Amino acid sequence: MHLVGAGAAGIAVLALGTGALSWWGAGKASVTHTVRDPAATAPAAAPPTPDQKALTAAALASGSLRALAPIGTEFTVTTVETAEDVGVLFGAFRNSTTHAIVPSEPVTVLGTKDGGRWAVVFPGEPTFCSTLQHTPESLLTATEKSYFIGCEVG
Repeated sequence: MHLVGAGAAGIAVLALGTGALSWWGAGKASVTHTVRDPAATAPAAAPPTPDQKALTAAALASGSLRALAPIGTEFTVTTVETAEDVGVLFGAFRNSTTHAIVPSEPVTVLGTKDGGRWAVVFPGEPTFCSTLQHTPESLLTATEKSYFIGCEVG
């Protein structure tokens, strides 16, 4: 089954059950990005929870993630953890041809659930630091939070 969405930024297709999300950007040059959820292809110790799945879907559908994606890359979710209404997702970009990880900082996405829906925020966005500050220690330690330059986390 596929979910298809279209908007001013382009067209997105999510292949349910595979964890693959592809989108085609609108503009002078059309670029294809593919995002894969490793939980759909790699063995896991435990199946992802509904909240982990929903947080992953929100992150993969985010325009902020598409803006970060270098041309010719795929995004791979490496870890997703949730605790009640807060979550953290880590991932990396891979070369679409060689599947080698692109040398860069890992992508960190914070999520909050409100009314059953997950909203995501990326570093540099206006609410990232306040969301980081309220992320429980069970998801990110104080040391891990201190790695985000510009966020005063006490």
